[in-house]
Amino acid sequence: AFFREKRGRTLEILLTTDLTDREIVYGKLYAIFLSLKPWVIGLGVFLLAILGFYGIKVLEDEFSVILLIEIIVMLFGYISLALWLSLRSRRNTAFGVCILLALIYNTVVRGFITYFVMEKTFGNSGSGHSSEVVLVTIDVLIHVGLGLLFMGKLLSSFRKTALSAAAE
Repeated sequence: AFFREKRGRTLEILLTTDLTDREIVYGKLYAIFLSLKPWVIGLGVFLLAILGFYGIKVLEDEFSVILLIEIIVMLFGYISLALWLSLRSRRNTAFGVCILLALIYNTVVRGFITYFVMEKTFGNSGSGHSSEVVLVTIDVLIHVGLGLLFMGKLLSSFRKTALSAAAE
């Protein structure tokens, strides 16, 4: 995200423009979302096909809408982390770290939530559909928190961190 600017020595030039820190960061966030749009659309079509295969009526069912919101929120959380890491790191490792964290979250943490929280809450007698809605809602809350945390950290110290990164 900010690695190109640091490598190309254009971060200093970007900081001398009339753009505020917030506009620079949100511009980067928007550019990353736009570059990921084909992947998100492809994933969305794939998920809609899977849901249709299992007989879930898309957009008539609250679960499919919540699932779409989950994907967008997960992207926000991991992109915010990647932006923060890319400004602080000397190497272009932010994307790899975010992929690794996403894999760890989706295997270990989500497995823990599914097994311990959902089994204790719903057990075998609960509706599988309602337990999935609760699980996706937990995911959304975790990723909104992740996104807001790192976006806040990035915005609060952007100029100072960018100037020190540009000086290196």
